[in-house]
Amino acid sequence: NICKYVDGILDPLERAIFAKLNLAAGKHAIKSSSYEQARGYFEAGISLLRENHWEKMYSLSLELYEMICVVSFMDGTLDDNVSTRLDEILSNAKSFEDTWKAKELELKMHASRGQYVKSTTKCLAVLSELGIHFPDDINLSIVANEVSETSSLLQDVTKDFLLNLPPMTDLSRLCAMKFMCILCNVTLFAKPMMCHLTSALILKEALLYGFFDEAVYGLANFSRALVHVTAEYSEANRIGLLAQSFLVGHKNEHALRARFPLLIHVSAGVLWEPGQSIPVHCMNGYQSGMIVGDIENAMMCGFLVCQSRLHTSSELKPLQGTCCNFIRQMVKHNQLGVMNSTLCIYATCAAVTGEKHDNSSGLGIKTLKELTTTANQTNNMFLLHHIYVNRMFVHYYFREYLQLLEIADAHKLLNEKRIMNFLRVFVVGMSSLSLARDTHQKQWREFGEQAVEIIVPLVNFSKHNFETKLLLLQAELHYLNGNLGEAEVAYENSIESSRKCKYKNDEAVAHELYGIFLVERNMFARGMVHLSTSISKYRDWGAELKVKELISFMEGLFTAKTTWNIKYKQIT
Repeated sequence: NICKYVDGILDPLERAIFAKLNLAAGKHAIKSSSYEQARGYFEAGISLLRENHWEKMYSLSLELYEMICVVSFMDGTLDDNVSTRLDEILSNAKSFEDTWKAKELELKMHASRGQYVKSTTKCLAVLSELGIHFPDDINLSIVANEVSETSSLLQDVTKDFLLNLPPMTDLSRLCAMKFMCILCNVTLFAKPMMCHLTSALILKEALLYGFFDEAVYGLANFSRALVHVTAEYSEANRIGLLAQSFLVGHKNEHALRARFPLLIHVSAGVLWEPGQSIPVHCMNGYQSGMIVGDIENAMMCGFLVCQSRLHTSSELKPLQGTCCNFIRQMVKHNQLGVMNSTLCIYATCAAVTGEKHDNSSGLGIKTLKELTTTANQTNNMFLLHHIYVNRMFVHYYFREYLQLLEIADAHKLLNEKRIMNFLRVFVVGMSSLSLARDTHQKQWREFGEQAVEIIVPLVNFSKHNFETKLLLLQAELHYLNGNLGEAEVAYENSIESSRKCKYKNDEAVAHELYGIFLVERNMFARGMVHLSTSISKYRDWGAELKVKELISFMEGLFTAKTTWNIKYKQIT
């Protein structure tokens, strides 16, 4: 309350004393996660500063301005005041070192608004001043060499080995590592290859100059790089588990847990744990992020909850509601980049259910086509990737195979080695084999056979997640090759596998395709039983628009069958 009566009462020394008390009180409030209260203290401290405070009270001014910005990121209140104060810090800083925190927050501000290219450019400029330089042209060959070299350095490295490394003590180098971790975050969206390269360089720095907390994040990111760049799945598993081993009991456990889901559980983790467990990890990451005030990663985990549930057979209608809840939080916290990615998941659900959720009003829901325009305007490769994968996802379920393959062909440049590519490979393979059967074109057969080759080794890592997909591909390939007995066995095994692994969506597809196979082989009654079962499974999943399409398809089959029977009787 003293702040209401400062003018004419407190002298400059007393104002400084009370400003410092407010700074201390704000820091204490942050420790108890009382971010709004902390902001009040910092605002009060700033109001106590003298008119020429940047000259007379520099250190206190710098810390108060930094903390008011920090707490704004912690509760997601990223308004224009934050930008203004960051600009003021950068304008008045007396040294390059004094700009580090403001520049870190500025980069996160750009990223929260979906300005990933801008954030990347500024981050590279900071790293250049710190003596870290990146090649102008980063291609797959450069990244693959760097990742392979780093992988060799990490052979047989254990947790004890890393903990026994001398600590990194050089402040400039520690700062550079912090900015390299930020670079990993932002380039994931705009330049994925640079993200993989950066993770390898972080670990090299740790091995050369000493261990530091951010190196754990580097390990998690490198696990992801191994999957995406070199397909060293076993080593990715080992590095991922090594990174996770640092979590329990770590002084920054919640901060790390908020950053891990995207790097491990949604990336390499899909190779060694059941897909249905991934949303649980993502929700844990979201909760940890909210606990420590890491809004950026908490919202990313929220998106990952939605994404992983979409592809692990969660019921679609409740999933649409979950998307709406997270989108509202993202809007509140000005996390516009990840909000668009979550809108993509919602739009995909809506394209299959044919319905809007009751909680979607006022959210500015966009179609996948509208989101494509946004992604192109902001050069958000992360969003663009998910849009095209999910558009293919929708075409796959509606058996619109030619449209699916047109998207795949038009966006080959997006085909960097991301873990979601197994979905792309699978749906492209299934579509290609179907078209090969209809058109007898060699290229479609080749695409289908390539898909089988890619999925086979994945089954060795996770039978739970990949067996059904492999069996469906093999069933379609047997059908194409005229091996009808083998095709029938593969279809039946795919149904059993999806049922056992609790993937409703895959079970619905398996019954549908088996039903079509049987009808086309003149086993009409058996085929209609499987098609009817498919409708039931799609309905359990919540895909009501697909149910309507399949009912219409079956009615067409009945009509065609009746017409054929009438003509047959007339002829005989």
